[in-house]
Amino acid sequence: LDPSVQSETLYFGAVVKSLLAIGYQREVNLFGAPFDWRLSPNFNENYFVMLQDLIETAYAVNNMPVVIFCHSMGNLYYLYFMQLMTQAWKDKYIQGLASVAPPWLGAIESVSSIVCFILV
Repeated sequence: LDPSVQSETLYFGAVVKSLLAIGYQREVNLFGAPFDWRLSPNFNENYFVMLQDLIETAYAVNNMPVVIFCHSMGNLYYLYFMQLMTQAWKDKYIQGLASVAPPWLGAIESVSSIVCFILV
């Protein structure tokens, strides 16, 4: 959430480049909110304050609710964040969620392969 950092992560470099190529603009309608997935959300309160501010800024710049794009553990962080927000806030600022590779069910194939001795 540091606006001075403009580099893409390995995961999102291609996505960001593709979005820029079709007309998205950094800090106008394309924002990033990287986080340290090793930290439990309840120990990262400052991140959620900054995330709320970022979403409200994106809303103000574009005068419309935002679509959140989450990958992997970011989905769980986002779920935690949304549980902190009021319904009125969500209705005003959030249009939708694009969820990519979320661990909603955990790592069930790993568990089943251990329990059943099946290689996945």
